[in-house]
Parts: sequence; C-alpha cells; structure tokens
Amino acid sequence: MLLNLQTVPTWAVVLAEILALALLGITLWFIGKPESRRLIPVVLAVIALLALVQTRIQERSGRVAAWLIVVVSLTFALSALGRRGKLYAEYSRIEAKYGKKSKQLNSYAMKVAARIVIIGIVLLVLSAIFIKGAYTQGT
Repeated sequence: MLLNLQTVPTWAVVLAEILALALLGITLWFIGKPESRRLIPVVLAVIALLALVQTRIQERSGRVAAWLIVVVSLTFALSALGRRGKLYAEYSRIEAKYGKKSKQLNSYAMKVAARIVIIGIVLLVLSAIFIKGAYTQGT
C-alpha cells in the first residue's frame, strides 16, 4: 500500500512538520550539553529553512520539505534511543575522559556518525518504497 504524498491534506503536512520539529527539539534537549541548549531554536529554524531552500532549488513541493524534516527528526530520535541518549552520553563521557582531540573520541564519533547515516538511509529507503511522490520531481 502506497501513500500518495500529494493527497495528504495540507493541515496534516503542517501538523507532521510541527510534531517532527518538536521531536527533534526534545531529542536535542536530552542529548545536548546544558550550555548548548539555548541554540536549539536556532538549529530548528535553520533545518526548516534549509529544507525549504532545498525543495525550491530542486523545484519540489513543500510537502517534500516537510517529509525531509520528519526523516531528519526520526533519524536523530532513533539514534538517541536508550537511557537518556546513551549513545550521546557515552560520547560526552569519552570527551571528558580523553579530550576533544583524542583517538578514542574520533573513533567513537565515527561510530555515532555511521549509526546516524544507517538509520537515515533505512528511513529514506522505506519512504521511497512506501510514499509515492516523496522523491519525484515537481512539474
């Protein structure tokens, strides 16, 4: 069963985008350091703006921008699953123990990045399979 992105009501698209940004904000709040938390609204605004710019450049609809924000939000939320974002808490622990330029921290950062990329790819592939119009050019 395919979901046609163009038939989804506008209010549902807007609601999904708002919920996705809220989910991303909550995820960033839990995984971010206290001194970085004040930047969360700026990060959310930049992500929303970049998604809209990307859709305009590629001449796609705003619905695709909303879907990309949902995918990004789900990617970070799924990568932070666990007790208080264990993956990111471990990163902070290694950074405190070995320093910002350590070999251990770089190794762990690559593991974190790989996990995020894999989750993102899986979500994008699933959406390409199940959501008609999610990645097609606008006319």
